[in-house]
Amino acid sequence: MDRLIGAEFVFGNIIIMPQLGIELAIMVVLTGQLAGSLLLEQFGWLNFPRRPLQRNSIIGLSVIGIGIYLIKFF
Repeated sequence: MDRLIGAEFVFGNIIIMPQLGIELAIMVVLTGQLAGSLLLEQFGWLNFPRRPLQRNSIIGLSVIGIGIYLIKFF
């Protein structure tokens, strides 16, 4: 299963990088990983210890989102 997920990740990056550019594609991937980890901790999925969202985590995710917007449109 891990190999399949890894192959999908690589294939998705190959498809999306020419359209978005390398820097934007990397930021989107990192933002998705950060958001996923926040969800795993918030709800305790996959036996992660439950931890409530902190204000700094939400602010950090928002700043990254603003950075993606600025890279894409300016």
